[in-house]
Amino acid sequence: MVDPQAIEQERPYLLRYALAQLRERDAAEEAVQETLLAALESRDNFRASRPCAPGSPPFCVSN
Repeated sequence: MVDPQAIEQERPYLLRYALAQLRERDAAEEAVQETLLAALESRDNFRASRPCAPGSPPFCVSN
């Protein structure tokens, strides 16, 4: 299982990425919040043994 604090630590990276894509702070913050919430809600499905795709953020969720 993934530690919720480990997921939260990705917020700055995700916010920078979302800002670069959306170019609007409110929309970027909302997107990051929804992303982190989805990650936390599905953390039991996370399998660290599966590799992430090239170019993925420092973490990924595999189904």
